[in-house]
This record gives sequence, C-alpha cells and structure tokens, in this order.
Amino acid sequence: LSRELGGLRAEEARSKGADLLLAPTVNIHRHPLAGRNFECYSEDPLLSARAAVAYIEGVQAGGVGATVKHLVANDSEFERHTISSEVPERALREIYLPPFEAAVMEARTMSLMTAYNRLAGDYCGESALLMSILHDEWGFDGFVISDWWAIHDTVTAGNHGVDLEMPGPA
Repeated sequence: LSRELGGLRAEEARSKGADLLLAPTVNIHRHPLAGRNFECYSEDPLLSARAAVAYIEGVQAGGVGATVKHLVANDSEFERHTISSEVPERALREIYLPPFEAAVMEARTMSLMTAYNRLAGDYCGESALLMSILHDEWGFDGFVISDWWAIHDTVTAGNHGVDLEMPGPA
C-alpha cells in the first residue's frame, strides 16, 4: 500500500509540474503529544523503514524525487527550533537512524531534509556527525536540504553537506 500511495503521489506531483516531494517523514513516535506524529509512520524503526522504502520506491518509479525527513531525533514540539536532543549513540543507531539509512541505502532517496532541532548541541543541518554518517558511512549521493529557516550558520552547514538552505532568499 505504501508503494502504491507513493506512485499515486508521484502522479499527482507530475500533474502539478512538481519534480520533488517533501516526503516521507520518518521520525519515530517517541511521545504521544509530539505534534507531528500524524506525518510519521510509527514508533517502530523497522516498520517505519519498510514503509518509507516502499513509499520512496513508488514515488521515484513515478518519475518524481522523494525527500526523506527530518534528520534526526525531531520528536518534540517544545522549543522545536532550539531544543537539543541528547541521544546516546546506541539509541541513535538502533531507533532514530534506521528509517533514514534504509531510505538512503535501499530506496536510494533523491533528497534528505535536516531537522530544526539540535543533536548533542549542534543544529542538525550543521552537524558533522550526521553528515559523516550520511555521506561517509552510507554513501549518500543525493542532495541535502534544510527545513525552512533551520540553518543558523551557512558556512558550517555547507561544509557539513547541506546543499540547499530553505526557503532561500526572498
């Protein structure tokens, strides 16, 4: 069903002249009050990964690029733009990153969007750790975009792999 939905979304995007969808959102449900859980698949990293891969394959088979988002640990509405998610590496790799890894390694997603929050003190779009995982470990060859107004230091973001700051200059 996820693959079929992806194909239908690609068809709709093409009908509107769009070449890229800002989806799927694969953040993990970690708290029932997280304001954007409705966009995400589940609290289970494996289920989220499987649904995301199928969706991305459906979208991209339909000639439209997919943007998996929001890298990573973007699970709180409280101070969403500034909060620092303090996630141990084991939890990061076993819970938060698997859907992104599957999107990159299996579905070959065209694009990835960074999150608003900080991870271990660094804004996600400016995080050397995240970009080294994404580019060095996973070999991501697509492009990385920021969430809207999520970049605070364009030099750092660019040096760590962000290709496009959104929404861009007025």
